[in-house]
Amino acid sequence: MNFDSGGQQRQLYELSISSKRYCLYTYSPDGRRVIVKVSAHGLGYLMPPFEDPPETRKAEGREEHRWIYEAWDWILARELDGEEAARRCRKNWFDYPAMMQVTVTTPHVIKHLKHLSWARPMNFMNAPIVAHGLLPSSPEALSLVGRYDPDPRTWNNAIYYDRRTGKPCRIGAEPGQIAYRSYGSILQSYRLHPESKFLGRDRTPCDAETRGLLKRMTVEGVTKHPFRKESNRRWMEGNDLSLIEDDEDDVTGKVFKPAGKRNYHKTKQPFPVEVREWLRALPLKRVGRELRIGRNILRRARDGEPIARSTQNRLSLLFRMIKRGMSLTEALKQCGSKCN
Repeated sequence: MNFDSGGQQRQLYELSISSKRYCLYTYSPDGRRVIVKVSAHGLGYLMPPFEDPPETRKAEGREEHRWIYEAWDWILARELDGEEAARRCRKNWFDYPAMMQVTVTTPHVIKHLKHLSWARPMNFMNAPIVAHGLLPSSPEALSLVGRYDPDPRTWNNAIYYDRRTGKPCRIGAEPGQIAYRSYGSILQSYRLHPESKFLGRDRTPCDAETRGLLKRMTVEGVTKHPFRKESNRRWMEGNDLSLIEDDEDDVTGKVFKPAGKRNYHKTKQPFPVEVREWLRALPLKRVGRELRIGRNILRRARDGEPIARSTQNRLSLLFRMIKRGMSLTEALKQCGSKCN
């Protein structure tokens, strides 16, 4: 990477937004900045805003689509040269609606779009990124899809449909239209994306304005929460429809929370206080031998910990028999025969 096409070593420079969002560049003899390598992480989920044939990329020795290079050219100009230089680097496609290509993968995805000929299993669809912050209340309920069309010149005037209701609508800034995020808006958020896994030079969490060499963050385990692998699935550059459910600016991992307030597995329950007090007076060794229940399990049941439903059923039967006046010996005999 640090050798040019003629085998001569060259000085490389880097602008890094986060660990996976970076650009390597150098300078030509006449002082022009030349991009050597770019990262498409966090941008690859978007459809290219113009055509760039693979054979052209191969002939020019580029790994990514040209729009990724032009995006980084603008970011470099904005960060290193100022706003005036960034305006000169701004391309026409910055104003296009930011568009994703998604796939119809499950029946419920097209439940309200069955009447449309293009909404068929495994078909592609266009999905503009809605500007939720400019919408009225409950903006997260809105996600749009439309007929697949790779031509960005048609995206502004296309008809899109609310995936949940099937209602047709148009995108734009006019009254009655749905506000959308443009490629320029996405790049502005991309440029200011904080590296949430590191600390700034002052050892405070990174934010959009953090600059300089970052420091490692010390992590202290306190409470365990189940997290998914990535904080935003768009970063994995897939084309699953669930990508349009999350906001682009999500910078923290999603925590999976239980639906209810149940503190234990649904097949395990602790005994009521009355049964636990009754268990304290029993010879656990004898009960465990007759009912084939381990003494540790009996101790857990006595101490109020949840136990398996099958074990709880056997002990509950024994409890009811003794409550009706049966002796422990007879109750164990009958309970053991019924359970076996």
